[in-house]
Amino acid sequence: MVRPAMAKPHGTASLPTGIVQRMLTREEAAAYLALSPYQFDERVRPHLPAARWGNSVRFDIRALDLYLDRISGLDSAVARSRDELDVAFGSSHRT
Repeated sequence: MVRPAMAKPHGTASLPTGIVQRMLTREEAAAYLALSPYQFDERVRPHLPAARWGNSVRFDIRALDLYLDRISGLDSAVARSRDELDVAFGSSHRT
């Protein structure tokens, strides 16, 4: 039995399997970070660039990931790891 496709909001296209939506609405960005939209507005939104598309505002999922890396200290750990590799192997290990 084939299930009917769920209705999508107006202006939302279906993406092929394996493709992740990059630009998220406020509600989607909040859900991605496990926050309420209010918490997103108060804690995160002031620190992110936003793209205005017509009447809607979208947030880049990559910017959300970078924000999480920054607040968790992961961006510093990655930079330290790169520095350690440079010391051990020189910069020629980078592709």
